[in-house]
Amino acid sequence: MSPRPLALACALVAAAGCGKTRAEKILDEQRAQCASYVGKTILDAERIQTDLVSLPVRCLPGQDSSATGERFARFDGDTCDHHELLLCDLGWCYYSNDPSGCGDFGCWYGCGIRVVPKDANGDGIIDDDTVICGARFASGQPAPPFCPF
Repeated sequence: MSPRPLALACALVAAAGCGKTRAEKILDEQRAQCASYVGKTILDAERIQTDLVSLPVRCLPGQDSSATGERFARFDGDTCDHHELLLCDLGWCYYSNDPSGCGDFGCWYGCGIRVVPKDANGDGIIDDDTVICGARFASGQPAPPFCPF
């Protein structure tokens, strides 16, 4: 075999080995799915994430609000009004023990979402038709901060 075809054959073998694993592809899909929740309602997202539980974790003022103390910073792609006196984080999480994506001890995956409650200046009511204005995907160990465990 001449050097040119041999180099081409080696390049093809190397390229075939550089593709993503099944676990990496699933992780990419989950990351994209989490980002797709922005603009949807909580009910829309729960219909997609049928096997996972969503629970409010905490509510804090937005980054640009006039409140003092701890405040929520923006997520990438966040469309939330950070001048609101109250924003709330919720989350979906699950544990995977698939060693191909997580190693021998498994890992947590989750999607944290952010909403402006119905009465952001009052009692922070969140219901199924509350619109999601921010989302962030997390994975690894320990569990993401928005998991209710």
